[in-house]
Amino acid sequence: MIDKPVINKIILIFSVTISLIALYMFVSPYQNCKRDILGSFEDSYGDTSTWSERNNLISKCNQSTKW
Repeated sequence: MIDKPVINKIILIFSVTISLIALYMFVSPYQNCKRDILGSFEDSYGDTSTWSERNNLISKCNQSTKW
């Protein structure tokens, strides 16, 4: 059986990893740009957009945030 200290370290590593991913999703300029642009695009055009149009918007975020 796995020792309790090992399980505690695994849980700690898992928790820190999830926290960092969540922080990245809320703070990253790239993610904010994607959220804002895609949200306003979908408000304007609805679900009729194609994947190429969405990818074009995402690439604009990539260029504007220098990621």
